[in-house]
Amino acid sequence: MHGPKELAEGADAPDVPEFFGPRSREPRSPRADAACLEQGLRRLLGVVPEELAARLRDGEVWALSRYDVDEWTLEFGLEPAVASSFVDTFRLARALAATRRAERDAVRSPRAVYEACEGELRGLDRETFHALALDGKHRLLRRYMVSVGTLTTSLVHPREVFRPALRFGAVSLVVVHNHPSGDPEPSPEDEEVTRRLVQAGRVLGVPLLDHVVIGDGRYVSLAERLGWSDARYRERAQRT
Repeated sequence: MHGPKELAEGADAPDVPEFFGPRSREPRSPRADAACLEQGLRRLLGVVPEELAARLRDGEVWALSRYDVDEWTLEFGLEPAVASSFVDTFRLARALAATRRAERDAVRSPRAVYEACEGELRGLDRETFHALALDGKHRLLRRYMVSVGTLTTSLVHPREVFRPALRFGAVSLVVVHNHPSGDPEPSPEDEEVTRRLVQAGRVLGVPLLDHVVIGDGRYVSLAERLGWSDARYRERAQRT
C-alpha cells in the first residue's frame, strides 16, 4: 500500500489552499484541477499510483473528491490513514470554500451564484436542488436544500421552495442545481420547473431572480436563457 512518504520523513503537510492550488475568481478547468490535485498527492505519497494519475487526467477530480476511505484503499491501495486524511482534507476544503463564499458581496449575477455553490454541488452523483434566500440588497440570508434526485415538477414544488424563503424574510430568491453528467445544458424539465417557480414568486411577492445549472467548471443561467430577471440582477449579469 502507498503511505505518506514525505510525512513520515518529517515534512509538513500542505495547507488546504496550497494543496488545491492557487485561488482564482475564474471557474477552474478540469485539467487545472487535476494538475493541482496530482501535485498535492505527490507531496504526500512520493509516487502517485498510475491508475489514479490516469483518472485525474481523465477529468475525474470532483468524482474522486467524494470518495470515502474504503474506495481510496480498495481502488488505489492507499493506507487507511492516508485515505482518511484525503477524505478529511476534501471535506475541510469544501467547508472553507462555503464559508468564504457566504462572506462575499451580494449575489447579483450568475457568476456569483456559481461561485457561491459550485464547491458543494460540483461532483455529486445525484441532482441536488438548493435555494438562496436574499435580502433587499441581494445579500445571502440563508441557503437551503430543497430536493435530491432528477428534477421534475412534482419533486420541486413551489411550496417547498418558497416556504423557507418566506420564513427567513427573503426579498428575492435564486435557485441552483447540479448536473452530475458535468454538462450544464438545461433540460426541458429544468425549464418547466423554472417557469413554475417564476410564476409562484410573482404571486408571493418574492421574485425568482435566476435558476443556475452547474456542471463541470461551467454553468448556465436560465434567467438569461429564458429572458427574465430583476433589472439590477440582469444589469450585473451583463457586466460579469
